[in-house]
Amino acid sequence: MAAGRDILIAVTLSASCGGTLPASRLSRIRPRGALVCGVFPGIAGFAQVDGQGHYSGFDVDICRAVAAAILGTADRVQYKPVASIDFVQRDTDIDIVSRRLTWTLRREGMHVLFGLVTFYDGQGFLVPGGSRVTHAADLANVPVCVAESSEHDVTLMAYFKRQQIALNRVAVADGPAGGRALTDGRCQALSADVSELASVRSAMQARPRLSHPRRSDFAGAALAARARGRHRFVQRASVDGLRDDRRRAARRHEGQRVRNGNARRSGNRANARIESRERRRARPRRQ
Repeated sequence: MAAGRDILIAVTLSASCGGTLPASRLSRIRPRGALVCGVFPGIAGFAQVDGQGHYSGFDVDICRAVAAAILGTADRVQYKPVASIDFVQRDTDIDIVSRRLTWTLRREGMHVLFGLVTFYDGQGFLVPGGSRVTHAADLANVPVCVAESSEHDVTLMAYFKRQQIALNRVAVADGPAGGRALTDGRCQALSADVSELASVRSAMQARPRLSHPRRSDFAGAALAARARGRHRFVQRASVDGLRDDRRRAARRHEGQRVRNGNARRSGNRANARIESRERRRARPRRQ
């Protein structure tokens, strides 16, 4: 199940929310002496805060790298929690945002300039270890938790509607809240980005156990199903699906190009025969 083609990136603010062009970001960062970087703490491996208030993770490293390039040191960073793109719009002091955000056309129209792709991800499901769910169709009428009004929520509803699967949607505040609901039995599956599901799962298990991955089929797309402890992780290989889509489109384009070329060549040959007959008719006949 793809979400915004599952491209997650760091983003840079391009304009203020008021619609007027702001002063150069560099002219604001250098006098301030620090880079204000938005992150989403609480996702293992991407952004976490320890008991002393120290930030670490992949997203944090990007903030530090940008600060080092601008200010000459990676320690001149002020971190601000960014729970959603709406928060970025409200706080114009944030210089850059480094977190898992799906690149969509709608967000490009929200005064946000997307930078280079830093991470590829896909939307999947976290289900109890004893669950027999291996296909999307197995989730028909099963309570599925999802963060309300998120991109995951939109994608989940659109996917189930397109596949004509009955959706029993349970709205939660965020991924960790969905993990608690899954533990309490209020839902039998949690849908979010694969990276977030992995973080939620790691926090739910005191003694994690990882089995060998096995391949399955999920609505015509490749799936990796992994078992660890009490919960099993279902991930769609969306990048492979996107690559296959592009290959099919390329084959269709090539086939159309060949057909057009053949039609042009056939037309050219027909025109050449007509022109040849006309030239022969126009030649003066010998008496």
